[in-house]
Amino acid sequence: MANISDILNRKAEDVEAPKPIPPGSYNCVVKGLPEQGESSVKKTPFLKFALQVISARDDVDEEALAEYQGDDTSVVGKVIDATYYVTDNALFMLTDFLTSLGIDFSDGKSISAAIDESPNCEVIAFI
Repeated sequence: MANISDILNRKAEDVEAPKPIPPGSYNCVVKGLPEQGESSVKKTPFLKFALQVISARDDVDEEALAEYQGDDTSVVGKVIDATYYVTDNALFMLTDFLTSLGIDFSDGKSISAAIDESPNCEVIAFI
């Protein structure tokens, strides 16, 4: 891994934005507990889950995937952020996500308890 001096001593004209992951769906695993934060403007609280790609699914264009991966990049291991705002009007999206992880709410489980169960759950992410 390069140190900060090596990174900042590069010519600006040589800097390129990373290629976006090709559109489609990906099998992912939730890595750890979500990061807690708040939006910069309205200070709305959020939870950001890290979804690590374990494989591309059949709907991802093979040519685009091969072009993205090139010689030294793999889609496997990439992390996709899934951010959910914690407000009364947006809470249903978080509970839908947790349900998609296979977490069962039928026994009256709290959202907080479900979040604690989320690490290492598998989910399909759509790009």
